[in-house]
Amino acid sequence: MRPTELALTVSLTMTLGAAIAACSSNSTSPGGDAGGAGEEDSAATGIDAGGGGEDAASPDTGAADAGAGPFVSGQVVDGSNLTAAKAFDATQYSPLPGVQVCLYGQSSVPCATTDDSGKYNLAVPVGTALTVSYVKTGYQPTLYAIGAQTAGSTDDAPAIFLSSTSSFDSLGTKGGATPDPTKGTILFGGGTIGPSPGAINHELFGTFDYYYVPGYSVTIAPAATVGPVYTSADWQPDPSLTASSNAGWGFFQAAPGNYTLTYSSPTLNCGTTTTTVVAGYATTYVGVACTVLGDGGTPVVDASADASADGG
Repeated sequence: MRPTELALTVSLTMTLGAAIAACSSNSTSPGGDAGGAGEEDSAATGIDAGGGGEDAASPDTGAADAGAGPFVSGQVVDGSNLTAAKAFDATQYSPLPGVQVCLYGQSSVPCATTDDSGKYNLAVPVGTALTVSYVKTGYQPTLYAIGAQTAGSTDDAPAIFLSSTSSFDSLGTKGGATPDPTKGTILFGGGTIGPSPGAINHELFGTFDYYYVPGYSVTIAPAATVGPVYTSADWQPDPSLTASSNAGWGFFQAAPGNYTLTYSSPTLNCGTTTTTVVAGYATTYVGVACTVLGDGGTPVVDASADASADGG
C-alpha cells in the first residue's frame, strides 16, 4: 500500500505501469484522481469470454504464507457514491469488507476475502497474465487484469471502487445503457505519463504519474451495444459528448467477447488496447498512455516507456 498522499487509482482493466498505488489518492493536488477508468495498454488476459459467473474456490482469509508469493495486494472501498468532489481518494470512502477476491476462471487458486479495512492479499501463480475478480452480494462484480508475476513479488493493485448494483445500474441508465445481465461493461480512460494540457485528475501507477486527459475519442471493434459514453467534468455520464472531458474516462456496454479500443486526439498520440468482456461484470482500468504532440506533431511528453512490465 502506498502513503495516503499518493494518488489512488481509478476504476477499469489496465496494464498501465508497474504497480498502481492501491490505497491512496490526493484529490487536492493538481486535480485528484481521475475517475473510472483505465490505464494503459490492457491486454486481454485469458478471461473466458463466454463465462458470466465466478468460477473459484471458497475464499480464505487472504493471509498468505510469508515469503510464498507472488501476491496481488490492495484495497476495496464502497464506490456507490463516487463523486468528483471526493475524487478517487480511498480515504474518503468506506472500506468494503467481505469481498471475495479471486482469479477469474481459475478454481484451483484459493480466493482471498477483504478484511474490515477492505484490504486483501491474494497468492497467485507465477509467469502468466491474470484477471482478478471482485464479488460481493449487492455490488457490481468487477474484473481487473494484471500482467505475469515473478516469484516473491507483490503487485500493489489499484484501489477497487465497487458500486452497489443499484448505483451502477443508475449510472449506466444515465448513459443510455439499459441494465442487461447478458452484457458487460468496459470502463475506459486515456492519459499521459506526466502532466499535459488540460489534465486535472491524476494518479500514480507504480513510478508513473498518470494524468487523465480531455479531448480524446475512442472507438471499439467489434461494435459495442452502447458507447462510448464519456463522463462530464463532474463525473456524470453525458451521451452528448463526442470526446472526453477533463474527467478523462467513460464506459461501453458490450456483449461478451474480445475487443480492441483505439484512442485518437488532435493533440495526442495514443494508440490501441485490448480487453475482454464477461457477461454481468465490469472490466475496469482499460486504457492507454498517450504522448502530447507539439505544433509540429513532435511528442513533447514522453509516455512511450513500457509501463506494462508489472501489469498493475
